[in-house]
Amino acid sequence: MLHNDKDGAVDYTQGIEYYNGLRRLNKPVTMITYKGENHGIMKDVNKKDYAVRMLEFFDHYLKGEPAPDWWENGIDLLDMEQHLEERAF
Repeated sequence: MLHNDKDGAVDYTQGIEYYNGLRRLNKPVTMITYKGENHGIMKDVNKKDYAVRMLEFFDHYLKGEPAPDWWENGIDLLDMEQHLEERAF
């Protein structure tokens, strides 16, 4: 699930509530948030990162590949900028 912190169409807290509701129902969900992005993704680095994450998601669920490390262990907020730079093409 993608929900950015500056979304002008849907309040950010609503996205968090929806995510938490899915987690409480034991649904397989991951929430991706890009800092400073609106309802869509405008920054090229975020577009590329999102595309790769979607490929990893479908590789895991459709091809049976192992879940990526970021998914299993998460990324600390303080490490996010470096993590995005490492994943950039």
